[in-house]
Amino acid sequence: MNHLSLQRILNSNLLKSLTFKFESLAKSDELLNMAKSVALSVFCLPILGIFLFCNNSSYSFAKSEDFRVMSFNIRLASANDGDNSWNFRKETLLAEIQENDPLLLGVQEAQWIQMTFLSKNLTNYDFIGVGRDDGQKGGEFSAIFYKKDALTVLDSGTFWLSEKPEKAGVKGWDAACNRVVSWGKFQCRETDKVFLFANTHFDHIGQTARVESAKLIQRWRNENFADIPFIISGDFNITDKNEAYQILISDFENAKALKDSRKIAESTDWEEERTFHNFGKIPAKKADIIDFIFVSDFIVVKKFKISPVKRDGRYPSDHCSIIATIAL
Repeated sequence: MNHLSLQRILNSNLLKSLTFKFESLAKSDELLNMAKSVALSVFCLPILGIFLFCNNSSYSFAKSEDFRVMSFNIRLASANDGDNSWNFRKETLLAEIQENDPLLLGVQEAQWIQMTFLSKNLTNYDFIGVGRDDGQKGGEFSAIFYKKDALTVLDSGTFWLSEKPEKAGVKGWDAACNRVVSWGKFQCRETDKVFLFANTHFDHIGQTARVESAKLIQRWRNENFADIPFIISGDFNITDKNEAYQILISDFENAKALKDSRKIAESTDWEEERTFHNFGKIPAKKADIIDFIFVSDFIVVKKFKISPVKRDGRYPSDHCSIIATIAL
């Protein structure tokens, strides 16, 4: 119990009332001091017991805290999208992030100018990730923004989805672009729970690259973090019928199957069941869900949400953001 908590107790109306009642009976300073001690004990002992129980390490680890994870392909800034260009929609996109208030946000297609904008305006967040072209600021980021007052980063990194995952700027298999996974091993400051969060963007052309990327992620996870709760978000450029999806949701070699948070959520919320709409150019009935948040065992998904296509009459991006409310 800290000093401020104790001071509130000492100044509380209930303690003053108890002390006053004892004071009315007291006939000497000695009896008065005894009365105050008794009153303080009557009030504080139950509170102290609750405090000690709540801060017992086994209780802290067992208690469950819900938090939101958000995945958002924000569409690169350099694209010539006319009225949907970055400068026209960035404030709308920012408002969507702030309203959903995620603990963790995985972004895809973010260029350095966009990373700078988000970092400046999401002041309670820090980020993990590097540009996919050079491992620094070049090219798109698949970055992770996290609330720095709530999470401690125990370890982090980025690897490339290729035959040489540690080498920056290498295309894998039949991919059209460099592709990466950025990841962080986090500890919740409040509960001390440790988990792994990763974010990625699979290739939009190479099917072999998508399949091999799914295999690489499963192998990497099993070799390095097999016993840690795991969450991965991203634009996977696949539907749930794709072989790469099946690899992720199945036991693969020694890696345990992941679960699609949309399909195991206790409740769902969306206007249209799709995530890619190309600024509304793809009709709702023909659009697909290609953005996912996958989770490992022992993670409960309380709610899954697909954000509306438009916000205040404008498209925040050519993808809808997705949000999973989860409990470890």
